[in-house]
Amino acid sequence: MKISRIQKTILGSYTVIWLVAGALLLGTSRQMLQKRLFEQQAERAQVVAQNVALAVSDPLLIGELDQLAKLITELKKSDHDVAHAWLLDKAGKCVASTDQTRLNQTFSTTNQAATAVRHRNAAGELEVAVGVVQGADRIGSFHLAYAPDSVQAMINSMMTIILAVSAGCMV
Repeated sequence: MKISRIQKTILGSYTVIWLVAGALLLGTSRQMLQKRLFEQQAERAQVVAQNVALAVSDPLLIGELDQLAKLITELKKSDHDVAHAWLLDKAGKCVASTDQTRLNQTFSTTNQAATAVRHRNAAGELEVAVGVVQGADRIGSFHLAYAPDSVQAMINSMMTIILAVSAGCMV
């Protein structure tokens, strides 16, 4: 069967419209998914940071540095999203860290959070800082950096599925 010129034009127009609509859908879906997944990661990171800050308050108060180091190390082992975690005492000195280059360095006390602070750094990592308190006294701060890798992997997987379904519908 021979395809007429009008049929070719209609088929070409249909294909272009389908591709443009698919690209718009893909772009919009990606942005919405990325925003929601990053929000969920931020909420989870804040909860983890607050729980760890609570867990390290007693060892920090009595100076059990080995236990603090173990807690921080176990955190990174148990949560694959953790890029870095470090604990500062009241003076701003790093007493425990997953990154050994930070240990014993003194950071500005303005970096110590009285309340939870969240932001994304230049590497795309989500950094959360929470105060470590004992009673009414702030005795330090806990800092946690979450890597964006798992969120990006999930977004890429979803985009692949959307592309495959769209291609299947087009055929």
